[in-house]
Amino acid sequence: MELGGHLCASYYESGNYDAVLYSGASGLVMSRIHKLMEEPFTKDNHFPLTVEVGAGSGGHVRHVRHSYDQYLMTDIRDYGRESRADTKTPFLLANAEVLPFANGSIDRIISTCLLHHVTNPLAALSQWRNALRLGGSLTIFLSCDPGFIWRLGRRVGPRRRALKHGVDYDFLMALAHRNHVGSLMAIVETIFKHDRVRRMGFPVPVLRSWNFNIAFVYQITKAS
Repeated sequence: MELGGHLCASYYESGNYDAVLYSGASGLVMSRIHKLMEEPFTKDNHFPLTVEVGAGSGGHVRHVRHSYDQYLMTDIRDYGRESRADTKTPFLLANAEVLPFANGSIDRIISTCLLHHVTNPLAALSQWRNALRLGGSLTIFLSCDPGFIWRLGRRVGPRRRALKHGVDYDFLMALAHRNHVGSLMAIVETIFKHDRVRRMGFPVPVLRSWNFNIAFVYQITKAS
C-alpha cells in the first residue's frame, strides 16, 4: 500500500479517529449533527432495511429514532468487532460505490461524512439512488470542507488532538478529503433533482453558504 493510503488506513483503524473527533467541543458538534440527521423521524416511522454506508466504528446507530427490521452497517474497512461502538449491529464489508444490493431494495440509506472520501461521488450517489425503493429515504451528512468555519473549527479542535497522537492532521485531511463540498453539493442536487430534497446547514440552517456552516444535512425522499 502506498504511503498516503497506509496513513489513512492506520488513522481510521487505530481508534485515533474517534478519539480525535468525538471528544471535546468537536464531539459535542458531531453529536448534534448526528441528532440533526434523525430529527425528521420518530418511532412511528418504519424502514425495514436501513443501510448505513461508511459506518466506521458505528457511532451513528444509537441516534436512530425510527424502527427497522434490519440495520446494516457497511464500510470499505473492517474496524474489527472490538473497535465498534455497537457490537450487536450486523456489519458488511462493502464499497459505497458498488453496494451489493438490488435496485429498489433498501428503505433508508444513511451516509455520515463519507462523500469527501470516495473516489467517485457521482458513481456512489447514482448507485445509492438506484438501490433505494420508491419513497425510500436517504440522509447525507456533508462536512463543509474547505469552508472558513470548518477550517477554523478544525484548527482549534481535532487538529490539536491529532497532533498529540502523532498524526499530521493537515496532510491526512489533504489525502482523505479529496472532494470539495461545493462540487459535492452540485452532484447531490443534480442526481436527486427529480426527488424531494431538503437541505439544512449547521449551525446556520437557512444559509446555503459552505463558508459559514460546519456541515449540511440532506434529507432526500426518492420520488420517481
